[in-house]
Amino acid sequence: AQLQQENQRLQAEGQARSQWFASAIHDLRQPLQAIGIYVSLLRKRADRDALPLVSNLSSAVDSLSKLVEELLEISRLDSGAIQPRIEQVSVEELFKTLEQEFAPIAGARGLSLRVRPVAHALQTDVLLLQRVLRNTARGGVLLAARVRPSGSVQIEVWDTGGGIAPGEVERIFEEFYRGESSKAENSGAGFGLGLSIVRRICGLLQLPLSLSSRPGRGTVFRIELPASRGPRRLGRSA
Repeated sequence: AQLQQENQRLQAEGQARSQWFASAIHDLRQPLQAIGIYVSLLRKRADRDALPLVSNLSSAVDSLSKLVEELLEISRLDSGAIQPRIEQVSVEELFKTLEQEFAPIAGARGLSLRVRPVAHALQTDVLLLQRVLRNTARGGVLLAARVRPSGSVQIEVWDTGGGIAPGEVERIFEEFYRGESSKAENSGAGFGLGLSIVRRICGLLQLPLSLSSRPGRGTVFRIELPASRGPRRLGRSA
């Protein structure tokens, strides 16, 4: 009984800290938006010599804003402020939406994004699932779905990046951790929070998440979801 009370107390304290952190991060958004407005005005008035400095300042503000948004999402997930809305989601329509978003990104990198859906519906929260797939598909070349013998649907995201070393597989889901391959590919790519958000969302939705990787060849992320019967539709708009 004492151990249970102590666990409840620690959980309550952790939730209170997460809520406080979420409030603090949320309050940072307004001054950041104001800074962005000032930078935009400064860009219009800057002379040719000052423009490179203004551009660097603008990039720094954009990066800081992105970091704040990702920290806010993590804090909201940890505090329980985000609760899933389960509904029927069409795999075909879901993949079509993601293909329209990521095909130009892949093309800019000289890659061809392939999409292989199945004519099934899923039972999940469409917005949270899209967030998971967006954070795993940034370097993707194949987005595929297959029906498992159990009747569930497994979604796979393949990429041709530098892969993940065996000793880094567990660590890549930690906050602010970026594997050596991602550092070598692009020193300015993200803050190492995307996969941490993926892990939290999959935990919230109770979705098994796994990956396999070969250094120098690429990585495949796998997410298994319950299938649904009935009309297939995308669900809420993202």
